[in-house]
Amino acid sequence: QSASQSMRKIAGKDNLEVAEIIQNIGVIYDDMGSYDESLDSLYNCLRIRRLNLGNENADICETLSCIATVFKKKKDIDKALTIFRIVVQMKAKFLSLTNFGDCE
Repeated sequence: QSASQSMRKIAGKDNLEVAEIIQNIGVIYDDMGSYDESLDSLYNCLRIRRLNLGNENADICETLSCIATVFKKKKDIDKALTIFRIVVQMKAKFLSLTNFGDCE
């Protein structure tokens, strides 16, 4: 039984803690060069995070960045660039929301 399956039984399958574990598994698959398995895990993590957090959140950016990195390693540059552009747009929006102007 995998760690993510055990955690799902304890916390529920769409829990954010489960999403974190699934992302870590995806990163390990990426490190091993198992890119398809990595993408499966990362997209599952993304689904859970979007369900709980919406579409625009720092954790969503992190997962999308991981996904883009895997596509880059798979030499699917078009998909990687598309996703990296989404991440940049999201991060720019976060920065504009936290920019309170000059404090004197």
